[in-house]
Amino acid sequence: MGQALYRLNRRREVQPSHCDNEPVPFPTSLHRAGRRFLALALSLPLSWVAFAHAQDDASPSSPPASSASESESRKYETITRRGRVVWMAEALERRFDVQSVPEAEDRLQALETTEGELLPIVEDIRGRSFRRDERLRDREVELLMRRYEGSPMVQVITIYALKADGKYELDYWCDICAIAIYELKPCDCCQGETRLRERRVPEPAPTEENASR
Repeated sequence: MGQALYRLNRRREVQPSHCDNEPVPFPTSLHRAGRRFLALALSLPLSWVAFAHAQDDASPSSPPASSASESESRKYETITRRGRVVWMAEALERRFDVQSVPEAEDRLQALETTEGELLPIVEDIRGRSFRRDERLRDREVELLMRRYEGSPMVQVITIYALKADGKYELDYWCDICAIAIYELKPCDCCQGETRLRERRVPEPAPTEENASR
């Protein structure tokens, strides 16, 4: 019992009194934490400024050098040629005696121009129309096309049929929905039948220069 009272009295003597006017010392660890928090708070605005500058440097207004090279590779010229659309394998055999394997017979289409040039056609939606509708291959046509630099392929933009009385623009028309599509297939809207539409292209009005010739 005496030892317990002795330990209690010693504990009271060691512990500092909070009743006197002397300030209680602040733990050293809390001092360090406060300084770290203050430094972090001061550094945040600087970090946001640096981030904003980095975003400005990466903005689309200053594209990287690779974008310029990509745009260079997309250069093309718009051309117009007349002729017939044929299968490339058949034309190569007929004109140059070049034999293709049987599975390549209907693989690639080309415009055989009136000058004798063979222009292979990109088979997008416009190009595929020649595959789906043989009526387009069995006639004289004029094609408005894009030819990209570095590629022998041509991309069809507009198809014209050439007749004795003039030039006709070709597409496919749904009479129910009154919409045009660019290949032979059911209407995208009503799934009904579509028909091949031919619209005559007006001839340019005569000018004084043409009249004087």
